[in-house]
Amino acid sequence: MLAVALLSFLATPGSALSSLHLGPLPGTLTLFAGAAALQLVPLPFEWLQTASPHAPDVVRALDLALLAHPDRHPLSIAPPLTAIGLTLFASFALLVVGTARLSTMRGARGLAHAIASIGVLLAMAGIIQKPLFTGKIYGFWTPEAAGEPFGPFVNKNHFAGWMVMALPLTLGLLCGGIARGMRHVKPDVRDRLLWLSSPEANRLVLLAVASAVMALALVLTMSRSGISATMLALALTSVVASRRLGTRTRRTIVTGYLVFMVVVVAAWVGVDTIGTRFASADWSELNGRRGAWADAAGIASKFPLTGTGLNTYGVATLFYQHHDLAYHYAEAHNDYLQLAAEG
Repeated sequence: MLAVALLSFLATPGSALSSLHLGPLPGTLTLFAGAAALQLVPLPFEWLQTASPHAPDVVRALDLALLAHPDRHPLSIAPPLTAIGLTLFASFALLVVGTARLSTMRGARGLAHAIASIGVLLAMAGIIQKPLFTGKIYGFWTPEAAGEPFGPFVNKNHFAGWMVMALPLTLGLLCGGIARGMRHVKPDVRDRLLWLSSPEANRLVLLAVASAVMALALVLTMSRSGISATMLALALTSVVASRRLGTRTRRTIVTGYLVFMVVVVAAWVGVDTIGTRFASADWSELNGRRGAWADAAGIASKFPLTGTGLNTYGVATLFYQHHDLAYHYAEAHNDYLQLAAEG
């Protein structure tokens, strides 16, 4: 997708850029990249001590390059990792803006349909692979790290996270299709039945089936956060649909389908199975995340102004991790806390 985004910049006239209406997005991305770049600027050690009092002790223990330049060091405790993180972020920013530009050329609906199609393929791969799984993804590739793969993802929670984003988009396509398709249908049974036999209605049926398959695959991961986020997304979809679809018939169709999908998926997976999965969590410790979040908050409090540097959280926890010391937590399991810690 990054290549597609880059080609969209190169293959279209420069005047098309002015037609983009991205609001504050480009400025926000630029501001973030600029802040990360500042973390790579070498500073006198006295300035570093003032801006980030805990940083000198960490970098002295880590950075052998200080022997060559003992009086200067960037704000980042691990500049090479921050440079990698900044490069990856720049690629992400290019992808976001390039995809937005591509959407202005071909329409956002086409991109949404492509994501829905990919989502169905991923869901089918996960559903088929689950009962046949032998430790190898696709039946031949063994993941390097231990985990619980699902479909092509080496971590089932990552699969669930992807589906949590793709499923509401697919439901949005379905709701939009219902609103457009029934706009000129007369409010009588005959015309509605005739509309159900139309090609447009058949496409909506495919979207409905796709949504159900994606929801089923997500629940089969048994990811508690994924299931919870999906239920929230379905509730929000129902609320938005009830306000935007206009007629009672359209609202009834969408709400009825959402309820039907939840019932079918829950019955397929098993209500007892889902309930047991949620009951097994240690909610007093937020299922093991409370300590990780406390460590992340602690790191953020020690580096409040400058952070440890983009993409350096795993290095910081070598010094400031205080919970579950049998494992090294390279991530905070909370994007906001990790971003606060890294600055």
